[in-house]
Amino acid sequence: MRTYKKTKRFAIDNGLWEDGMSLVKLYSAVKDYEDKISLGYLPTGTVVTTEVIDSLVGNLPVPQAPNKKQEKKMYLDFEAELPDYEDARQSVEERKANFLRSSLWSVYYRKGDELRETFNMNDVPFPVDPKTLVEYIKEGKFEFFKHALNDDGTWRDPKAWNGGFGSYNAMIHFKWINPDKPKDELGFQAARQRIDRAHELTNRVISVGTPAEGLEALTKFEDTDFATA
Repeated sequence: MRTYKKTKRFAIDNGLWEDGMSLVKLYSAVKDYEDKISLGYLPTGTVVTTEVIDSLVGNLPVPQAPNKKQEKKMYLDFEAELPDYEDARQSVEERKANFLRSSLWSVYYRKGDELRETFNMNDVPFPVDPKTLVEYIKEGKFEFFKHALNDDGTWRDPKAWNGGFGSYNAMIHFKWINPDKPKDELGFQAARQRIDRAHELTNRVISVGTPAEGLEALTKFEDTDFATA
């Protein structure tokens, strides 16, 4: 490593020295000079003068500022913006299959809700005010939870089914129902089996068939009445 004394002598010999020059400025000037030599701008051994510097500046290549202007996109280019995103590597056929599969699930859940309504599987809303509560009881819109009764219909000890605690609220024994619309659990379970089987078969067609075949299978699934089919 060059010492300060040798660095100063190098600067004086090559016209780089200035009176009162700081250490940092000295080493910076020498380094710049050596960098120019390594790049071929100065012949080795050249004594730098004002005329030499002026000529060097004129011959140095002008650095070009990088062009930061980029084309504005009005859409998201998955291939360019998100190269690691899974959908960006999917083919058009795979994306169509994903769309059909998502649509299938939406139809499946909607039809499931319709089946619950058809077979009266939805519970009656809980009475939220005293007037509705009295109306429910008068109209017979209730039954007692089976776990609260013995086989002969008598009351069970609440501690036997209430985690060892007694019963301080009679309302916990009531289950609210609509006697005019009894639940058809057997019919509902049969319909659930039909829709589940059809969903599985439709999903297979979407997964291994063409998009046209998947769309046809999805349309057939949506048009089917599983309550009676």
